[in-house]
Amino acid sequence: GSYFAAQNLTISTATSGAAIYYTLDSSDPKTNGILYGDNQVIPINQTTVVKAIAVLGEDTSNVTTATYTLNIPVEVATIAEFKAAEHSDNTIYKITGDVKVLGQYDNKKYTFIQDMGQGTYAALCIYDNNGSNINIYNPGDVISGGVYGTYDLYHNLIEMNPVEGLPSAEGTP
Repeated sequence: GSYFAAQNLTISTATSGAAIYYTLDSSDPKTNGILYGDNQVIPINQTTVVKAIAVLGEDTSNVTTATYTLNIPVEVATIAEFKAAEHSDNTIYKITGDVKVLGQYDNKKYTFIQDMGQGTYAALCIYDNNGSNINIYNPGDVISGGVYGTYDLYHNLIEMNPVEGLPSAEGTP
């Protein structure tokens, strides 16, 4: 799959007593495999092709392959920092600070958010033409935990295109 943070991988087999051999460089685990230990955690911190086999006596399973694609975002605390950042094509950003929903329009295609906190508040339109934004928000809802997306400029207005669905919101008290 595709992930925005490092992953901890565990491997298992349904065959009792079988040993598992794996590689992290897409080479053949039958010849280059590393023996997987019980309860071992394999950290995946970059895009990696994992191949694994199970071996029991003379029997060997088919090779199983999984690709972990990591798209580690550039973290910015506020919408203002997102707008001021150096932008390059397809760079993924994560606004880490809480944001307040101002409203949603056109069947949730447009979600308008604003920085929360002290000082000047920046606002931003999240334009979701792909349908990844499946949450319904009310004005005043707070989105915590990060908003992920890419930079876009539409008629000289800065927008964010989400790369995954927006997280759930907490209603304002």
